[in-house]
Amino acid sequence: MDRLHETVQQHSVEITQLKMDALQRDHKIDLLTAKVDGMNLQFSELKNTVQAEGSKSREEMSKVTDRLWSHIEKMEAYDQAAAERGDELRKTKLQIFKEIMVGLFAATGTILAGSLGFQEIVRLFQ
Repeated sequence: MDRLHETVQQHSVEITQLKMDALQRDHKIDLLTAKVDGMNLQFSELKNTVQAEGSKSREEMSKVTDRLWSHIEKMEAYDQAAAERGDELRKTKLQIFKEIMVGLFAATGTILAGSLGFQEIVRLFQ
């Protein structure tokens, strides 16, 4: 009987130890669950922050891109206007050159005609 009593005592101690181990394990599981829940909450907050910042960044990039395109279009218009002004300047220079040349040829023709006429007059009086 002593042995039986000893065995029961031993089993009682082992059961108590197992219950303590189970309580410690359950406590650790509760702590880990709380940590995981906290990490999930932090992850959700981080995810929302990243999404919000990504959205803001896309909006800013869109604004910057729009401004750059606006500047590019203005530069293209300026270059086009400069090219047109250059063409007009060349046309004006050619027109002025033409008028000067016509004037010179007309003056030369007048001088030549005057000199021929003068020679005719001189020949008549000789």
